[in-house]
Amino acid sequence: MVRSDYSCEYRRATDSSPCVHYIRIGSGQAGLCKLPHTFVCKEALATLAPRLSHSACQDWRRCRRRYYYSHVLGYKIREEEKSLALKMGSLWDAICNYYLEHRVWPSSDMFDRASFPRVSALLRAAAVLDVQMPLIEHVQYTIEKQLELPETTFPVIKAVLDAAGTDFFLENKLVTRPKDYFDKFNLTSQVGTYFLLNEDFEYCIMQVVQKPEQRCRKDEQPEEFEERIYQDIISRPAHYFIGFDRKTRLFGRKFHRKEFDLAALLWTYENIGREISSAQRYDAFYPNYGACFQYGVMCEYRPICETGAVSPDLYVQRSKESYADQTVE
Repeated sequence: MVRSDYSCEYRRATDSSPCVHYIRIGSGQAGLCKLPHTFVCKEALATLAPRLSHSACQDWRRCRRRYYYSHVLGYKIREEEKSLALKMGSLWDAICNYYLEHRVWPSSDMFDRASFPRVSALLRAAAVLDVQMPLIEHVQYTIEKQLELPETTFPVIKAVLDAAGTDFFLENKLVTRPKDYFDKFNLTSQVGTYFLLNEDFEYCIMQVVQKPEQRCRKDEQPEEFEERIYQDIISRPAHYFIGFDRKTRLFGRKFHRKEFDLAALLWTYENIGREISSAQRYDAFYPNYGACFQYGVMCEYRPICETGAVSPDLYVQRSKESYADQTVE
């Protein structure tokens, strides 16, 4: 049965807008709401296409309630509350982006070595090994495109790539299980999305870095811990920088456009867009209790599910201004 309350009680229509609180973000897309307690306009979401991305689709497939908290209400975990693994990943991304823009590795003194000795050791080793990157043209390259299929308006798909060249893009990962990022089936959702959005891309370079798994010994100082990791990286660089070639100083593996079933991925996006709009009409953002833990890590939105409250100490709402600026007309 279709719910009767997906119409908004705060709606105040005008001659030029469906509501004084409505923020338009592009033709055919569900817009945002200016009111502080929500993010996406719930009336618009019930009838218009949502903006999707690889990560949004992953959230939807994992748990509808997770998608709701993150992409409908717009909440995200505060940086300081992220897990160590996520902090390390964010730090490594920042380092790689710095290198790609300036062609030099930043000094490890820029970072908190006591908290991140593993990342600092990787950074030092990369400098000593003279690890190189492919010639790129764009760093933090954003693509957003609305594709149309017969008899339907396709959801807008957005992607932010680590870097891109003329006919390729680059993805850099710091991970615990590198083999997962060389499995084409696992890569289809993310890498396939980038191929969908830019027809000029012929291949992708996956640069996967093994996260150091050593544990700090009792009474071992952070500097000593870092040095022990650093020496291990130097002794076997290809274990950490997967595919490292001592001659070219490059690492990574190529995947080509033709290796991915892009038609099936397009079909997936179409159906997820319809499911999300239907979920708004039927109030079907239900939780998946079996997905609270993934790879042993608890979902960051579980405290909201357990308490029904959104703690300002744990969460912050995404910026509506920056989201609205990234539009496709």
